[in-house]
Amino acid sequence: MIVTYSKTALRYLQKLDRKTKQRVFEAINCLPGKGDITKMKGQKIQNIFRLRLGSYRVIFLMEKELIKVLDIAPRGKAYK
Repeated sequence: MIVTYSKTALRYLQKLDRKTKQRVFEAINCLPGKGDITKMKGQKIQNIFRLRLGSYRVIFLMEKELIKVLDIAPRGKAYK
């Protein structure tokens, strides 16, 4: 799988501490098989999912051989 990141996701990753950043990268590299993944409802685009990592959420778009990480945010701000 090819993983790409949006500008907002990369910007947020730069703000995280090293330990949390490593945990996020490891979880994203294990996609699509591992983790607490749920398809998001009410979205115009059908293939949007969220990955739960403790108090963080990774919102991503999954296509055949591509995963595009759209946003990484704390739990309270991820769905706004």
